[in-house]
Amino acid sequence: MVARTNMRTMTGYRGRVLSRTQAELNSFYGSRMPSLTTKQIALDQVRLRAYRDLGNCDMQRVADHLVVVTPDSVSAEELRAAEAVKLGGQEIVEDAAAGEATRLGLGTKYLLTPQKIAEALILHGLRQPDNIIPIPVAPNDLAPISLGVRHKLQFVYDLIKLAASPSSSPALNPAEVIKSQFSLTVLNEETQLQIVREFAQHSHFGLSPERTLFVVQEKGLGMSIRDSQVYFDQRSEFRLWNHGDMKTQETLNGKVFWARINPANGELERNFLAPEAVEEIFSGMSNLTSYPIEDLDYLTSAINLTNLAMALRLGNQGFRMTMEAVAQGIPPQKGGFFTFDPALDKVVCIESDCGGDIVRNDDPASLAQIAYLNKNFNMFPNPVEALRVLARQTLPQHLTIKGHHLYPQSVQGDQNFELPTAVIMWQPVQQIRNLKILAHGAPTLEAMQAQDQQPGFLDLAREHGII
Repeated sequence: MVARTNMRTMTGYRGRVLSRTQAELNSFYGSRMPSLTTKQIALDQVRLRAYRDLGNCDMQRVADHLVVVTPDSVSAEELRAAEAVKLGGQEIVEDAAAGEATRLGLGTKYLLTPQKIAEALILHGLRQPDNIIPIPVAPNDLAPISLGVRHKLQFVYDLIKLAASPSSSPALNPAEVIKSQFSLTVLNEETQLQIVREFAQHSHFGLSPERTLFVVQEKGLGMSIRDSQVYFDQRSEFRLWNHGDMKTQETLNGKVFWARINPANGELERNFLAPEAVEEIFSGMSNLTSYPIEDLDYLTSAINLTNLAMALRLGNQGFRMTMEAVAQGIPPQKGGFFTFDPALDKVVCIESDCGGDIVRNDDPASLAQIAYLNKNFNMFPNPVEALRVLARQTLPQHLTIKGHHLYPQSVQGDQNFELPTAVIMWQPVQQIRNLKILAHGAPTLEAMQAQDQQPGFLDLAREHGII
């Protein structure tokens, strides 16, 4: 990361990104800067993003440095402590929902219903009859609830179950437990109004409006270069700068808000929090857990007390981030992967687009050598410390050419280089189950079916007027 400035305004943050980009290009190109063009950067971007000295890193040594987790890995006392944190509203849950599903081509993932996913699978089969993806579930048998609302309902559903039978106290009032929770949902500019209004119209699914926080991830311009200087090009297209940018925007002034519908006029009201107020909320949290909205395991298990207990234990040992390693899939996937860096003497998470000539996103055989992927399920014990780091520093840019312009594509996983980070792995080793490409549509429908079949789940949806 590069420091040291206050980036509490969007203008200040964007300026720091520009400076970071200039510094990265100066370092890479040196005396070639005067003749540099974005066309040349496009030819060089694989090497430009490459992790330094990746050739000396060792993916085979990762297993020796993982924290192995089983249901028996934490004590009954640690589970009770995790339960108390959860029931007491001392964990903030972040849903990363700004993604626009560019590989799926179906728009914002949060809004995808099972019927829309099934329709896309049918159209795919008509266009490519030799590559039909079977539809394992009759779509009309599934409740027409979007992926994002399913995430929120599952969280509330699991809280109700936990409140009804806590291990260390009599049953609690589920409504009070639900209202004690803090959540943070990251949205994009195109669909944010629809989603925020949906929250308000459904009484925030029982959550407290004041504790149901939102961030709208603003898109940014692309950059061009002229006379050795990088600048934001007003001719470029506004695009999302990836999920590292999402995390930084949470620290900025005028970004985090809660919303309600004004009973007097029916209008949606937004109430913005100052960065100091956000920091105060984070200071009161024992942990923050960040989930991608496309995670399928979440649809039947939104609360994992063993993971939380392990994060709290690791937090007490001084770690400020935990990541989860899962096995590489078949066919192999791109994304964050783990390797051992002997220079740092620790396991690090590197994006596959930083693999240089060793790991290439466009080469399945190259991706297959990855033993452990990052599940994108990140936990941050004592989360205010991570927030403060992001508030004063800039993540690496992962510079990428799109449409003849240069865009930063920072990733939240790069926080593992600045925060003391532990990597956990469940035994038996799991694989990523998420909705990234259309081939994942079938398991997504199966996961939605399993969710609908939970006793009382659809009753909860009816209670909130969703179906």
